[in-house]
Amino acid sequence: ADAAAEDADARIASQPCPFCPSSEKTTLQNWIGCDTCEEWYHSECVHVTKQQAESLETYLCPTCAHKQGVAYAFRMPAPPKRTRRPKLRLVRSLLAEAATLSVALPEAEPLGVLAAEADAWQDL
Repeated sequence: ADAAAEDADARIASQPCPFCPSSEKTTLQNWIGCDTCEEWYHSECVHVTKQQAESLETYLCPTCAHKQGVAYAFRMPAPPKRTRRPKLRLVRSLLAEAATLSVALPEAEPLGVLAAEADAWQDL
């Protein structure tokens, strides 16, 4: 049972919380899973306390509640922030791949500078 719980924790930790403004991937926070869509959320992001989560027999997330035309049982979370900007880790992996190409890409150098500036900014 412990191995199954660890596998579940690893699976949950590998997915970002759909309503989390920071999209953190961590098992240090409380998570709650929707019994309809099986998506996992930080309980804080969907406004469900640990005590409420433990007392629920089933949990219906805000998205599934909306799709089913029922009121969400807790305070509605803020809509997730969406951006078209790629994640910094994706940019780094693409830059690493570009470095292995036999053709020089003119975009690689300015993107490398921006990635380095983003890293320096995150270290502040």
